[in-house]
Amino acid sequence: SCSRYFGYVHTVEEAMTVMKQYKLDTTTRFSCFKSNVLQLYGGLKVVRQHPFSKPRKVYFKDTSISFDGTPFYIIGTKAFDCKHGPDRKKIFKSKLENAKNKNEDHDCPKRRFLPQNTVKFDCPAQIRLSEVIKFPDYKISDDKERSRRDMSMKLKIDIAKGDQPAYERRIYIQLPKEDQHKDHAIGEVGSILQPIDKLLTKKIELLVGEGVKTVHEMKRHLKSYVKNELFASEKPPPTTNRRYYPTDMDIRNCMYRASVKFILSKIDQENLEKNIDVWRERYPEDRFFFRPYTVSPENPALEEGDGEVEADITQNLLFIHQTMWQKRLLARYGNKIKLLDTTYKTMRYELPLFFIVVKTNVNYLVVGSCIIQRETTASIEEALGILKCWNHSWEPKYFMTDFCHEEINAIENTFTDTTTYICDFHREQCWERWLRKTDNGLSKSREDVLLLLRNVAKSTTEKEFEENVKLLKKQNFWLTSPELRKWFENTWLVEAKCSITFPEWQWDSLPKKYRENPHISLDQDLLFSCPLNDEHIAYEETSRQPLKEIKQSKQESQQHSRHN
Repeated sequence: SCSRYFGYVHTVEEAMTVMKQYKLDTTTRFSCFKSNVLQLYGGLKVVRQHPFSKPRKVYFKDTSISFDGTPFYIIGTKAFDCKHGPDRKKIFKSKLENAKNKNEDHDCPKRRFLPQNTVKFDCPAQIRLSEVIKFPDYKISDDKERSRRDMSMKLKIDIAKGDQPAYERRIYIQLPKEDQHKDHAIGEVGSILQPIDKLLTKKIELLVGEGVKTVHEMKRHLKSYVKNELFASEKPPPTTNRRYYPTDMDIRNCMYRASVKFILSKIDQENLEKNIDVWRERYPEDRFFFRPYTVSPENPALEEGDGEVEADITQNLLFIHQTMWQKRLLARYGNKIKLLDTTYKTMRYELPLFFIVVKTNVNYLVVGSCIIQRETTASIEEALGILKCWNHSWEPKYFMTDFCHEEINAIENTFTDTTTYICDFHREQCWERWLRKTDNGLSKSREDVLLLLRNVAKSTTEKEFEENVKLLKKQNFWLTSPELRKWFENTWLVEAKCSITFPEWQWDSLPKKYRENPHISLDQDLLFSCPLNDEHIAYEETSRQPLKEIKQSKQESQQHSRHN
């Protein structure tokens, strides 16, 4: 009723039909941003509110409802923004982005380049719905304040007495005109840019679960679904409308996300459990710990707005593995300094993969690995605790890790006498990334800033450290850049600790024979148990006898002495 852009219907289903037809005609999309009665228009599920459940204000006209003499209640309202309207979550997105960039050492930017990273163009177009209750028996003839006040009072008194006057329920709909849409295309041109409809996305998920594998076959099913089910008694939209006739790439992406949802099930976990049983039989001395993740049965998988799949997880996944030879290396080399290294996006599921690394006499080797669901202090601490139970004598004096508070807290909670240090490589990497960002305004003076930051990091005494910090704070880029001051003081200076060196591994402390012949393998047992010097290395120039043979000869000599 009324006009093309304003009128009323009597049911929520009719209101949704009007909105759907408007979106099809203009090839636009809308999202709810304001609702004071959320249950009124949540899809097609309707929960009616009784009009006399509580006292309400009586209206005779509103900003969008003209005067006709009949008083009414406003039961609920709902407003929809154009998809290209104002960004009402700008502050939330900014906080989320800052939280992601807070730990820059774990910054894994996506490779995809987006020349336009938002679809919000401040389009003013809106759809407004208002559910009202009209009382025709209390209609007045003239639009005067006294008449409105008297009739309003009479209606309130009657309802307060317990009377329930006859009423008519209406849902008023206010649609925007085509010229109200700004800074984006509508009509046939706009249809080319439409994202795929949610009903088609659900259909793709269903068909993927039933075994549809190819894009061509999926496309044929979707055409039939649009024609025979979505628009069975209506004229279907033109084939240029990407919302109902998606491109091959759209279909392929939806099929991939649907397959990920099916991957987030017990199937792969059951396969892993079976493999672990086989590995335990084949390698009985190796250690395995596996706890599968579980999800809420009411909400097994959710798809976020950016297309990523998120599950409602009730138990986090944890997998830990250590071989027998890794356990032996940990016992031999693990009580001096250990490294906790983390890799990301190396698996199909993009789960954090942790490696425990030690420095042996020849190289750095992994002596334990684990996969966790979430990179939290509790998860990492649990994994380290299990590894500690497997290796009772493991009490490392020092731990080195990247700049991650979750890892540092987990290490120090598990090993109370351990000191944790930040790896120089990750520190340099983090500084480089921060200074290269144009938003921080220091890309041109990056080398000068790095030079002074490195001097601070390489300070060997507290006095030298304070002098280097003072020198840094005197520089012009420090005084003119609040971003640099806030970042370095709040992120790095608070983490300052005394630097540590390991003199046993310094080149100058090694014996002369070793420095002149570095091809000799330096065994750590000999290095720590009996300090090496020119007399301890029985190196013969003519035979070039390696250290391994010397150690074997020494062991045989000791056995012979014990035997005697």
